[in-house]
Amino acid sequence: MDFSWALFLLCCGLTIAGSARQNSLTKRLWKKCMDFQVKRDDGKLISYKLVGQSVTPVEGSCSKDVILLHSGIVVVPDSSAAQKVPAIDGLLEYRKDKQELYVRSNKTWNVLALENKVNQQLNRLEILIKKHHNFITKFNQAIPHQECLGYRWLTKRSRNQKYLRRDGNCDKSLLGWYRFSGEAGSKIATSCVPTWRCGTKASGWMNGAHPTVAQGKVTRKVCYSWRSNCCYLSNNIEVVSCGRYYVYKLGPPPTCYLGYCGSDN
Repeated sequence: MDFSWALFLLCCGLTIAGSARQNSLTKRLWKKCMDFQVKRDDGKLISYKLVGQSVTPVEGSCSKDVILLHSGIVVVPDSSAAQKVPAIDGLLEYRKDKQELYVRSNKTWNVLALENKVNQQLNRLEILIKKHHNFITKFNQAIPHQECLGYRWLTKRSRNQKYLRRDGNCDKSLLGWYRFSGEAGSKIATSCVPTWRCGTKASGWMNGAHPTVAQGKVTRKVCYSWRSNCCYLSNNIEVVSCGRYYVYKLGPPPTCYLGYCGSDN
């Protein structure tokens, strides 16, 4: 059966005959019935119902085990007339004075959102989305490279090139992107650091200048000072400028005891 035809039969409360071969009786799909309660002068609530096309209420309630069909929308001119509308759950009421549509639910009339109010909310939502998009755009512009987000910190005082105590630390556990900060300094040292500095035996420093933001990711050589040799051992690292700070992709030095030294300037 065509869907639109079936819907027409449902909305009109018509019946559908059984199969011709089965000879069954017709069966009503939806029953038109609306019930409500009225409080008498003595305070007692009396149930009434409207059945079918009748506009005359009869005492009683609609059956609760069948699907009920409400007939249309009640149109009232003002609040005074609205007080006379039966309190039927699921009933729709249109107030001409307020140009608002109400639905009866949980013993109260609840206003439904009007189209212009929905559009106002959608407009507000669209503005918020644009603001969020602008914020993300500015944030991405402020963070020029992906490496500027996912890094770990090197902050210990013993990593600064000014630290003179002979601790003999080794950076064999470092692996990934790091940023110097705090007492460790603001960046890796870029000039020869004497032996036994920054808490290790052979002090590591970067042989080369830091890159600009536009240069992106660059490879630099780290030298390790031992005695009078400023580059006794070495390995390569990667460096990225994040504008106000730098991040470094560090790995384990060639051997122990070697470490990366930080600098305050």
